[in-house]
Amino acid sequence: MFLKSLMLTVMITFVVSCGKEVAGPTPPVTPPVTQNGEKVTLKLYGAFWCATCSKEIPEVMEMIRQKLGDKAELVQLELWVPTGTTAAQRPTEEIAEAYRSKLNIAANVHLDPWRWQTFRSNFPGARFSLPAAVLVDEKGREIEAFPPGSTTFVPSDIAAAVASSVNK
Repeated sequence: MFLKSLMLTVMITFVVSCGKEVAGPTPPVTPPVTQNGEKVTLKLYGAFWCATCSKEIPEVMEMIRQKLGDKAELVQLELWVPTGTTAAQRPTEEIAEAYRSKLNIAANVHLDPWRWQTFRSNFPGARFSLPAAVLVDEKGREIEAFPPGSTTFVPSDIAAAVASSVNK
């Protein structure tokens, strides 16, 4: 009886997993350590259809490089994509990677699950507008937020906050 039960378990496992790729656990990406021993991450929110994002996100990156020089590599960059090629479309890995390539930036790309969920957790009550950014420490605590809007998402202010965090 035990042998039949074992065979049945093996057969069910094979049928259920057949044709599926089983990958091992993905190691976590560890942000680099700044001079003061802290890790900083800049989360940038943008979308393929957002003309302002396509202009200002690369500006932020260039200003960070200008302010920090070689230390720019001490900042972990994340590009969060809440939508697809239109505001109504769900994001996909392919669209998010194409958007990162379009921006020509080196960043880890993330889909914002359930459209805008991560955005809402960083900007409660904010309009669903882009671009936006948030700078966080190694424990995920907010250092400074840059909500969407022409007076709040200012590339030079973002670059200055990042440089200040790295040079503490």
